[in-house]
Amino acid sequence: TTYIKRGQLWNVKEHMYCGENWRADWAARTVQPLADCQAGCEASSSCDAITFGTWRGVANNCVSCTGLDWQLATWTTSWVKKTTTTTTARNSMDALMIICEF
Repeated sequence: TTYIKRGQLWNVKEHMYCGENWRADWAARTVQPLADCQAGCEASSSCDAITFGTWRGVANNCVSCTGLDWQLATWTTSWVKKTTTTTTARNSMDALMIICEF
């Protein structure tokens, strides 16, 4: 039996930001590298996604999204959490098929 544990996967939304709770989410933003921004969201059950980008000359704005109502913006890209899964495969061919499905 082969066990495959997947890490956090992300759906990318270019030129989009999470508008549902934007005022509160933006007010709580941090400035940090993308990998750190994603890691913070992964560790938080209240973070559904991140919005990340450069605004008015400030790079690496990291917004933890608490809602998923998307709005257009030219300065940003958002990453939406996909479900983390653990899967049991009967053999290596099943394992390869599982990986290809993601």
